[in-house]
Amino acid sequence: LFNNADTVVLYDVVKGSISRFFASRLFGYPVFLNDSSILIPIQNKAMLLTGDFNVKGTYPFYYSYASSAQNLVAFQRNDSIFLFDSHKNQVMLLKGGDGIYYMPEISPDGRYIAYSKLGEGVYVLNLDTREEIFVGRGGNISWHPSSKFLVFSLLLDNGYEITSGDLYVYDIEGKRAKKFTETMDVYEHLPAFSRDGKEIYFSTIDGKIGVIPFETK
Repeated sequence: LFNNADTVVLYDVVKGSISRFFASRLFGYPVFLNDSSILIPIQNKAMLLTGDFNVKGTYPFYYSYASSAQNLVAFQRNDSIFLFDSHKNQVMLLKGGDGIYYMPEISPDGRYIAYSKLGEGVYVLNLDTREEIFVGRGGNISWHPSSKFLVFSLLLDNGYEITSGDLYVYDIEGKRAKKFTETMDVYEHLPAFSRDGKEIYFSTIDGKIGVIPFETK
């Protein structure tokens, strides 16, 4: 599911087919909700579509980036992080006003939100206790399906070129981040856990795709 020139495109991997929904103007990126419906940002609101692009309704908020879990949608708007509860039809400001926050990723169990802050790095917010923890420098967050781990990447440069790129895994229960890769000739970034949580996929700066086994023990 992706945004292509103000058109929402749904690609069926199994069938190899493409469906399109045209909007007059999109203001961000579409996201799947848990019931396979689709949320897309248009001017001053979010449109709710069925999986075959029939309009189900609208929500009274807009966003540039969002992720969903359970009945919750975490989204980015005006450099701030918000949470939308579809059961309560309620929008809540979580972080903002003291920096630029972006790319929130809500955990699969709906208990945590990880996000990045410009100039600092990755944070995790516990939605039950409202405890905020600084994870480390980096970005491009992906949750493990168990919600017990998240992976992120850190690219470093010397002002002219990339000098290193590695992946880090953060343990939610242990509250610690550990370097997961340490390669001199491969610069890993944009990581993503597989659906079963047993592998981490990543991109390299030269356009290749890699995979690394992941064990929770």
